Amino acid sequence: MPAIHSSDVADGRPALGHVNLMIDTFLANATPDEQVTPPVLTILRTTLATCPASTTSALAAAARHHFDHWKPAPPPEGLFTVQDTGLSIAAPGLQKVLARARALYGVGSAFASLAVLEGVVRATVGLRWKGNGPMAYALADIDSDITQAIQSCKEEWGSGRVKDMGAAKRALASIGETIQSSKDDCERWDEESFPFERAEVSVQYWKI
Repeated sequence: MPAIHSSDVADGRPALGHVNLMIDTFLANATPDEQVTPPVLTILRTTLATCPASTTSALAAAARHHFDHWKPAPPPEGLFTVQDTGLSIAAPGLQKVLARARALYGVGSAFASLAVLEGVVRATVGLRWKGNGPMAYALADIDSDITQAIQSCKEEWGSGRVKDMGAAKRALASIGETIQSSKDDCERWDEESFPFERAEVSVQYWKI
């Protein structure tokens, strides 16, 4: 059975030949359905928890590399739906976009995630919602996502992985401006409805 083969290349990183055939067969057929196979995410988490920290770092680096070259299709649905009442609710497309943002900041491509999250915030401008309904809960999740993304940005910046510092600063400033636009819009109909308070603080109090 073929095994993983690697050799050093000019930049010092291993060049992967191919994945073990049987492991590749497992990965190709793994499914979240536990009636078919054991949950692959559980297997992956268990493996990473028992491996050296360098293994997790290598996985994150590989994920960042693929994100750098991945051009996802836009979600087929909108992010929010306006109901007959005039109030809005989250559409199925929202979770797909948030999943992409979470994957980005989760592997350390945090500044890239800001553009995704900014688009979500921008889509809320002009909408209306109840202060304690499903839409408000969805917006609270977005607020939390932006806060976590900013923390990941700090780690990315501190690690020296940021290749274009100017672009990083522009991304931070841009999402800050969009959050302010959302706040201005909310103040026109209900200033207490502004949903991105933690995100606003995270952006305002980090100067780079």
